[in-house]
Order: sequence, then C-alpha cells, then structure tokens
Amino acid sequence: MRLLLSKRDQRQLEFLELLIKESRITLNQVSEISGYPVRTLSSDIIQMNSYLESIEVETGPNGVALIIPKDSSIREIYRLILEQSREFQLLIYLFFNKNKSQEDIAEELFISISTFRRMVSTLNEKLSRSEIYINSGPFRIEGNESNISKLYIALFSELYDDIENITEVGKYEILIELCQKMAKSGGFALNYPDRTRIWIWTYVRLMRILSGYHLAGYENSGKNLNFEVLRDKEFCEKFKRVWEIELSGDLLVELFHLFLRPEFVRSIADIKKLKKHSEYHRGLDFRIETLFNVVAKALKISTEDTKELHIDLFNIIQFSDTPVYALYDKNKIFTEGFLKNNKSIATIIFQKIEEVFSELKNVESIYAILYLLVTHWPSLLGKIKDKAPKVQMGIFLDTDVEHAEMVSDLIRGYSRLKIEILNSTITEAIDLENSLKNIDVLITNIPKFKVSCCEEVVCINEYPTSDDFKNILLAEERIYQKKIMNRQVY
Repeated sequence: MRLLLSKRDQRQLEFLELLIKESRITLNQVSEISGYPVRTLSSDIIQMNSYLESIEVETGPNGVALIIPKDSSIREIYRLILEQSREFQLLIYLFFNKNKSQEDIAEELFISISTFRRMVSTLNEKLSRSEIYINSGPFRIEGNESNISKLYIALFSELYDDIENITEVGKYEILIELCQKMAKSGGFALNYPDRTRIWIWTYVRLMRILSGYHLAGYENSGKNLNFEVLRDKEFCEKFKRVWEIELSGDLLVELFHLFLRPEFVRSIADIKKLKKHSEYHRGLDFRIETLFNVVAKALKISTEDTKELHIDLFNIIQFSDTPVYALYDKNKIFTEGFLKNNKSIATIIFQKIEEVFSELKNVESIYAILYLLVTHWPSLLGKIKDKAPKVQMGIFLDTDVEHAEMVSDLIRGYSRLKIEILNSTITEAIDLENSLKNIDVLITNIPKFKVSCCEEVVCINEYPTSDDFKNILLAEERIYQKKIMNRQVY
C-alpha cells in the first residue's frame, strides 16, 4: 500500500527506513544511496520532525540519526506516516462519510479543489491495480469489495491503537460481544490479538454493508457456522437497535465466514480430515513436513516438537488471502532483526522456505513462515540460543570478595550473563592480565583502571547506581554486536 503514498511521503519513508537500519549516517551518504539531493533531504528532515511527535531525526556533525524514545518504537513511525498522508486521510474520510461533494471534502482536508482532483486521479490510477476506484457524484469507494475490505482492515489495524475511539458509543461493546459469542459457538476462545483482528474485520464489513456493499462468492464458505446467537432474542434486538440492521444468518455468514470457515484446523486430526477430500490440503501438509525435515537436517535439530507449529503453518499458508498490513509489516521487521543477529541460521531457513514453497510469489508470505518457524519451534529456538555469541563478564573490586558477590547479584538482576568474580584469584598484576584473557566486559570500582586485554571496562560506584547498570548493559550490547559482525558463517 505504500504505492498509495505521495512521492514525497514515499521518499520520506525510504529516508526513515534507511535511518532505522543505520545507527548514524551522513546526509551525503543518504543522498548517494537514495539518489535524492542533500537539499531535498534537509527539507525532509524539517518536515518529518514536524509530524513525528516524540520521535526525532537528529542532525549533528557526525551525521543523521533516528532518536526513538523509550515509550515508542519503529511501529509508531509507520503509523505517523499514515496519519499525516493526505491520500490515506482521503480514503479514511470516504469510509466514514457519505454523499459528500468535492467542495465538502476539499474543505475538510484543508486542500484546494484542484489538489483534490489531482489526488483522486492519481489514487484511481494506483487503486485500479486492486480493482478499486473512487467514484464521484457523490464520492465513494467502489470496486472489488474483498480488496476494499483488506485495504481498510490493514489501514485501521495500523492507524488506531484503540479501535473503540473510532466507533459511536455502544457499537464497540456490542460488536465485541457478538465476536465473542460467535467464537464460543465455534469452539474456541479469543485472545486479545485475535479479538482485535476479528473485531476490525467485522467492523469494516458491517460499515460497508450498511453503505450497501456486499462481498461476492462467500455464501458457501459459512455453511458450517453456528447460528446459536440468533436464539438470543434480547441480544438480537439490542444489536438491531444499536447498529440499525437486523442480525440474520446471512449477515453472520458475511461477517464471520473468513474466521470461522470449516477449513480452519485446530488439531492434526482436523488436517487428516481435510486431506481425505482435498488434493490441495494433502500437498500443503506434505510440503510443511518437507520444510520441517530439510530445516532440521540442515541445522541438526529435532522435528519431534513441531505439532503445534504444523497446525499454525497449515492455517497461515492456506489463508494467505486475509489482510496483512498497510505499511508496517511486523513479520518483515522481525525477520530483518533476526537476520541481523542470526545471519547464518536465518539464511538457511530462508533458503529452505523458498525451495519448498517455490510457488509463493510474495516475500511477505516467506516472512510470515519464517516468523512462525523461529518463534514456535522449540528445537530451533534452542539452536539459535546455542549459536548466539557469548559475552564473558568479570568483576574486580579493590574491596573484598563478599562485596564483589553482592554487586554481582545486583547486576544479574539486569543482565543474564554469568559474572566471574576475580578478586580471590588475583594477587599480582600478571594474574589480572591472565584472568582477563577470556573476559569481554570488566566491571570495577577503580576509576581509570587500565587493562590491555579487555575490550570494555566499566567503572561503577561502591553501590551500583542506575547509570552504572545502564553502562554495563551498553558495554555488553557493544560486545555482542561486534561478535555478531565478526562471527564466522555457520
């Protein structure tokens, strides 16, 4: 969906994504990489800082850096890009407002009518690839209803942290109640992320239905839905009163057929049932097993603990038609972080996914599969942990062993590293040098303490302060990242 952004917004997003990858970079380097003039990039920095709120693009003699406060993350950057985008502002406006003229919309969005017309023309050209278009007289979104739903579901998922704020009083609560009732009748409980996803889908679909737009070709998908909720007359009346539409079987099928369809599996037994009558599902199951085997062979790990993962992959791959993201691809961000810290293992997994699922044309699906493998496969997690670089930490104080032991216990509350206490083994300077040969981070209470064989020396107070703990963790991270960069290919 980033293609829907204006050229300026696309350029600024590229700039920000480069800053996400680089801790600090000069404007000349950014210009060389991106092809945009330094003057344009300098103007972009001023403009980006005007809408990035607490996030800042910091400039200085050493270059440009992205400063993200502790209560925020990369995800917020993408949300703010969406929020300030005129193109997406228009799409959101058309979702919530009917029978508006171009004059009304231009005034609401604080743009000229000529700008509005150009924007609609450009958007229609881009949206046509998804069989979506902005109709006029009055202005409205029309076209492939399934793709329209995916567009708004992805958009709302990234724009709004609290979905309740975009609905009228009472509508959120009763729709959540409906989702919970349908999930219960389907035999499963909703966790918070699932509830949010289903709520956004049902909200978008219900709003579109109220505007007269219906999905096509879904009728048979919900034939196994449980309509027990329709027996609750009090709830049905309340739903009709709040949403001004009758809760019927047809409405339930259109709202929930994607999430409660019969192909959704909850067990290996469910997979076996599908395989009996479907060549596609037999092939899918075979390829999932193949993926487990080739990854396990390459990394020398077990496949005995892949049962739950098998079920998750089966659902994710067969339902790849469900909405994914607007700008912020969680799986991509995860994959890039994992690849940066575990390049050798990540490369192997990525290659095996591409080999087994060669028909997958979009890299987003590969990101989703890799995410599941890495986070849901215990043996693989164990392998990753074993292959992670080890940082050795030691402590040497000019007091006594008991003091060193107490300080070590305090530090362990902040760091997972084992700490070697050196006080009791060192009597001469040569002993210290020998003891430090395998130590990456040395903690001491001696100011300006000089050692030649230790990369990081952190001086702490007699009773460590919060700044001391912070300095220790930063030193640990520097060593860890350096070892990742220097690590041999697996």
